[in-house]
Amino acid sequence: MTTQIYKDLSLIFGPPSGDFFAEVVSRSKTSGESRSKIYEDLLFDIIRGVEARGFFDEILTKIVGEDLKVGDTFRTRQMFNTARPDLERLVTNSEDPISAPVLMFYTSRFLSPDGNPIKTTLTTDHLDALATVLGQTLKLDWVQSIAAHHSQAA
Repeated sequence: MTTQIYKDLSLIFGPPSGDFFAEVVSRSKTSGESRSKIYEDLLFDIIRGVEARGFFDEILTKIVGEDLKVGDTFRTRQMFNTARPDLERLVTNSEDPISAPVLMFYTSRFLSPDGNPIKTTLTTDHLDALATVLGQTLKLDWVQSIAAHHSQAA
């Protein structure tokens, strides 16, 4: 079996539930901004905080089984022009596009504590484990993981 080499690993975050969702709805009503935008802002604030405390380094060290530093991540969104059943709770106005927050990790930035590339080849299993931890911790409906392969030279 061939090991896949990925250039980036991404997590797409589904809607929150419980108190987190109630906070999104409340802020959306107060500000007039879409639930998608409020959710993205709140989620990325949480992610910045846990990132600053080394959470991703710590949890991925446990998942991968090798001491590592994640390096810089990239935050973006995935846009949808029509409502999807799994994103319905983020709909504020049926005519507005819906977005889901996305967090990207670049495998080339995963380094050992001494600054060298890690020895472990990152897999979708590692990413799925991180998605599970984040989904459970943040009480999200779902977290989808996507991995992009390194391009083949022509």
